[in-house]
Amino acid sequence: MRRAALLGIALLAPAATATPDVPPPITAPRPKDFAYAIPILTDGNEAFYGLRLPAAVYRGLTRTDRGDLRVFDARDRVVQHALNLHAPLPKPAPAAAVPLPLFPLPAADAPATGAALHVHVDAHGAVVDVTDAPAAGEPATRYLLDASALTTRIETLRFVWTSTPKPLVVALKPECSADLDHWSGLAGATLADLQAGVHRLRQDGYAMPAMKCRYLRFDWPGAEAKLERVEALPVPPQAAPPAEPLQRLELQGRPGAEGAWEYDTGGFFPVVMFDLAFASPNTVMEAVVQVRGTPQSEWRDVHRGLVYDYEAGGRKLRSAPVALPEVTGRHWRVRPAVPEGAPAAAPVLKLGWRGDPLVFVNSGAPPYRLAFGGLGVRPSGATFASLFGAQPPPVAPARLGEQQELAGQRALRPPVPWQRYALWAVLVLGVAGLGRLASKLWKEMGRPA
Repeated sequence: MRRAALLGIALLAPAATATPDVPPPITAPRPKDFAYAIPILTDGNEAFYGLRLPAAVYRGLTRTDRGDLRVFDARDRVVQHALNLHAPLPKPAPAAAVPLPLFPLPAADAPATGAALHVHVDAHGAVVDVTDAPAAGEPATRYLLDASALTTRIETLRFVWTSTPKPLVVALKPECSADLDHWSGLAGATLADLQAGVHRLRQDGYAMPAMKCRYLRFDWPGAEAKLERVEALPVPPQAAPPAEPLQRLELQGRPGAEGAWEYDTGGFFPVVMFDLAFASPNTVMEAVVQVRGTPQSEWRDVHRGLVYDYEAGGRKLRSAPVALPEVTGRHWRVRPAVPEGAPAAAPVLKLGWRGDPLVFVNSGAPPYRLAFGGLGVRPSGATFASLFGAQPPPVAPARLGEQQELAGQRALRPPVPWQRYALWAVLVLGVAGLGRLASKLWKEMGRPA
């Protein structure tokens, strides 16, 4: 009897101390298995309808793969649906930089028309000579740039100048012309070459607007730095069409380990861009940006680079937002690569995200609803390609109504482990019984024979 009791306790102990409180997988989910739902409003009787997932869905999901999401009809039956999660398009090969012919011009207060400047062009419009150029050895303060030979639009102009030990800040205000007679001003920008502590800040690019300029002219501080050349980076010929505008999240950080700041997005947003806004001006920091899905996961790096918000010569210099491959982790961390000199206050983390397109088949009984947020719900296994093929079908737009609660927080919490509690109770009672048995044996051993 004693041996049987000991054997039973030994077998129960591993089961009682086993860790997973993982909910059993739900293979055929119903609306009651989800936390929330949003009505889907459709007009007409089209075969396919589509929408983009809103922020509320990402805040309610429990999986980074969006697997706990379903579309139900009025009879609570799942209708065919899929997220159009395209693999990231391969980035086009960067276009080769094209040096553009560069001609010094007289100062800005000189006559400015093409004829008065004696600009000679050939039959194709290429500039071949400027007779009123500054004398040899005299620093040029104004330039003419000839882009007439380019057949594609310029995406970026890159300015290359001789490095100088002194700080250089250039307020660039280019002008554009198609015939050298009529000029229109373009948006200004700041070029700079500065030393900020151990970091060097260099901005040498100018993003061209979406227009074609055959000729450009601009002022240059020739006495401060010699302009060696200007290179054009054409728009890649296979550039992807413009994407949907990004939606924004602005997050306040809290202090974390290793001098870092931690941020919680509140959901599994598909983030494709980040930026930092510092509380103090003239801040330069080499930042390591990390992400993880849950507080128990390991941090993984998504970016490392220089981020700055600087003012020099009365001009603001600010690092550009950083594009990322899609990142869906909920928890973010920003850590200074060099703790010394890091800002005291947490920067504001700005994230850009784009809702995934959802397409469903109008094959059930409307109205439809989008249910999401179920801890035990697993992905359906259907992919966009398996349902709709390689060519997306024509999709009519659907609208979303007001969010409704289904199971609420019950669908987002692990189930109560009653079986585990029962095993613990049996184990405790068994140990207590053994204790009584041992006490009885001890007393019997102490009696005189």
